[in-house]
Amino acid sequence: MESLSKKIERRCWASEGIWGDATCSKFADIGHCHNCDVYMAAGKSFVESLESSKNSENLKTGVKAIATAVESLLDKSATSKNRTKEFSYLIFKCGNFNFALPMKVVSEVANSRPIHKLPYKCDKVLNGLVNISGELVITIDILSLLGVGVSKRENCRMIVCALGDDKLAFNADSVFGMARVETSLIKPAKPQERMGGFVENILNINSQFYKLVDFELVAYAITRNYL
Repeated sequence: MESLSKKIERRCWASEGIWGDATCSKFADIGHCHNCDVYMAAGKSFVESLESSKNSENLKTGVKAIATAVESLLDKSATSKNRTKEFSYLIFKCGNFNFALPMKVVSEVANSRPIHKLPYKCDKVLNGLVNISGELVITIDILSLLGVGVSKRENCRMIVCALGDDKLAFNADSVFGMARVETSLIKPAKPQERMGGFVENILNINSQFYKLVDFELVAYAITRNYL
């Protein structure tokens, strides 16, 4: 019988997904394994299998075995990557620049959609409101905020970010997907690269350089200066 560790290892999210090497072709569309139908179907199947179990001791043993297997996999991953830590980033292009955002602040990646203007509020930076899954979200022009141009309004992708109660969306020319980056490949931005202080570091991904946007500072600037 195949071991539980082997079963977990061959799951796509553990091999080519966000907990693997992040090579999955779906990242550009879904942004995170949590949004993938394969991941959700597996979770549903697992829960249904637990609910159908009539033996509580077997259930406890099964859950404990899963926890042990996952812990073993994490230990194995940590051992194989003991050179330096890795963090996950969404990488995208806007205007003539390549950017990155920590995956922890990325809520979703959606298609561009109509923007509803706010009376007496909208300008080059604050564009208005968009409907994201039934929720009205403030949308901004990220390039205008950084002082390096104007973002596209059509035929683009919309990146939705959240940090606490702050949620913002902005358009990007294209989204490349997610990348896991070692800390050794992250360097402080030079003064001329900081784009008004909103870019904190530069990521080196396969010899391509991406400006890491400080979303916390972006959210603070929008709340203080435009709302």
